Amino acid sequence: MANSNDNVLPNEPHHPKADFSFPKRSFGKAKPVMCSAQSQWFRTWPFLHYVEGKDVVFCHTCVAAVKQVKLKFSNSMASAFVTKGFSNWKDATTTFRKHQQSKTHGKAVEVVLTLPKATKKVGELQNGAHSVQKEKARDMLLLILSSIRFLARQGLALRGDGSDASSNLIQLLTLRADDQPDILQWIHKSACKHTSPENQNEMLKLMAHQVLRQILQQINSSPFFTVMADGNTDRSNRVKLTLVIRWVNDNFVVSEECLGLYYLSATNAKSIVNAIKDTITLFKIPLTKLRGQCYDGCSNMAGAKAGVATMIQKIEPRAVFMHCYGHALNFAVGETIKQSKTMKDCLDTCYELLKFIKFSPKREAMLRDLKEELVSDTPNVQTLCPTRWTVCAGDLASILANYDSIQLLWEAALCATPDTEMKARIRGVESQMQKFKFLFGLVLSELILRHTDKLSQTLQQPNLSSVEGHEVAMLTMKTLQGIQSDPDGFNLFWESLELLRCQLDVDEPHLERKRKAPRWFEEVSAPGEFPVSVKDEYRRVYFEAFDHALNSIQSRFDQKGFKTFSKVEQLLFKACVGECFSHELDEVCTFFYDDFDKDELKAELITLHQLYDSTVGKEAPSINNIRKTMLTLSSSQMMLIKTASRLFQLLLILPATNTTSELSFSSLRRIKSYLSCTMEQDRLNHLMILHNHQDLCDSLDLKTIANEYIAKNETRKNVFATFK
Repeated sequence: MANSNDNVLPNEPHHPKADFSFPKRSFGKAKPVMCSAQSQWFRTWPFLHYVEGKDVVFCHTCVAAVKQVKLKFSNSMASAFVTKGFSNWKDATTTFRKHQQSKTHGKAVEVVLTLPKATKKVGELQNGAHSVQKEKARDMLLLILSSIRFLARQGLALRGDGSDASSNLIQLLTLRADDQPDILQWIHKSACKHTSPENQNEMLKLMAHQVLRQILQQINSSPFFTVMADGNTDRSNRVKLTLVIRWVNDNFVVSEECLGLYYLSATNAKSIVNAIKDTITLFKIPLTKLRGQCYDGCSNMAGAKAGVATMIQKIEPRAVFMHCYGHALNFAVGETIKQSKTMKDCLDTCYELLKFIKFSPKREAMLRDLKEELVSDTPNVQTLCPTRWTVCAGDLASILANYDSIQLLWEAALCATPDTEMKARIRGVESQMQKFKFLFGLVLSELILRHTDKLSQTLQQPNLSSVEGHEVAMLTMKTLQGIQSDPDGFNLFWESLELLRCQLDVDEPHLERKRKAPRWFEEVSAPGEFPVSVKDEYRRVYFEAFDHALNSIQSRFDQKGFKTFSKVEQLLFKACVGECFSHELDEVCTFFYDDFDKDELKAELITLHQLYDSTVGKEAPSINNIRKTMLTLSSSQMMLIKTASRLFQLLLILPATNTTSELSFSSLRRIKSYLSCTMEQDRLNHLMILHNHQDLCDSLDLKTIANEYIAKNETRKNVFATFK
């Protein structure tokens, strides 16, 4: 078909249909004969290719051989079937037969049909074996990925403290060889095992990024979010900032997720603000949706002029700052203990007492032996936390439960201790425990701290909002006020304490020596005031301790940020019961200026009253009742109060405590231990994300991650191919 290069040779020869009418031609000069092509020829010689427009035939096999530059033809007959086309229908059958038997046609059949078929079979065999190898390699890759995911999820080290062969990852893969024996051969390969530290970092990065993408998708779907941050040092003495984002979804479910740890070169407010801004910008979270901040009360975070909260509020004024209620309560309890001398002296003695026992294995063993002799099943004594006042009630209760055993311990310890200085310290603690004042302070401290400890545990719930946290704090205050104001409260307390004193063989109470106050502390004409009885003296200490506790909690929990969100709460509560809310509406819409249309919100709050009344009835408004009302609404009803539902989301957005940030530091100490203190920041961050978000880590699609890993370079594509 050289004269018709523009024609494309089809994959199969063209055979006209049986009813095709072939044109006739005249052949011969002396006796002309009209002849035409016959349809049966194409069944006899299948290699014939008919061109209807030219009424000629070609040898499809020979033409294909020429086009593939596999053969060259020089004789005239071959030329007719390859380049010009054959149309001598008078001698067609004879010519077709000769061409079929010619060497040139046979060679064309060999190079076009026979050899490719044979080669294809060999290639298929090779490809089949290669496909099996790739499938096995993909299985090994999934096994490695799942093992890395397991170790990261559990916060376990991947490498270990020895050679790579003794690392946790290799040992875990060896253990899993019981189910996948091929992994042993893969592990013992000399190269390309894909278990090197670099490969581990790459796989951890892919898994962590997939977890982050899921979290960020949920955050960006929420109308508001809150930033929670805290700083701490790791094992390598580097300051790390943990950043947590809190948001509320359309079903009013509160979520708090840690986005990672970030190294701080300095701990000043400017560096922390830059780290927060860079992280939020990196994750493409609009800063205009920031409505809350929750940090501790240190000066670089909560400073009124140059703190982190103040600097962020200059960028986004609606980002309300809330001092973590957990820290605030800890400060309140610390102030209470410092202001009550009896409680302060008692706690100092308890700290010294527990230090003697817990820091000496010998004395602790002696205490256990004494408890066994007394057949006592009391709990073991516990060490006082040096930084948290809101976890002391259990420690004080353990001292009360083991009071008689500890008193016997001092006698045994004095006999077993040769050091005179240590003996003097032991005698000092023993003498303090023998005094009624210490026992009174111990029981009083345990009574007050028991309620503050319970409040601290309640505030640490991640889904608790600042408004709900303030409510439970006020409930604790009412409980303490009820104990204080009970007419018979102190008398019952005193009677039970007297009974306990007799059981523990503690000295009787007595009045301190009367000391006249310095002259500059008293008026000239005023006589000195002294308690009439021992009970009156301790009554004063009892009520003063409760007053200090109540005043400290009240002052620490009445924050400016809470007052802003309390207006939102009052607005919703008044709307639910049908009361006038115009004042609260003005204040909320003024502060959150671009978030709500005032007229639209007012109309929807009126509608909310009808929906609340039909769902909850005459029950008092609460956050749980409002949530219950909105969750029972249909999608069309929710459209009626869409803006009001966003207002409810705003109410839930500010947290009560910064607990999630502090929990991340517990994870940090598990992951970055003394044996892994040289871990790079990126690897640490990825491990933290996978360990802190275990539910999302479990739901990872490992085949998708494997495809991303394979697509990084061509070598991996040749080894693994891709998962379908």
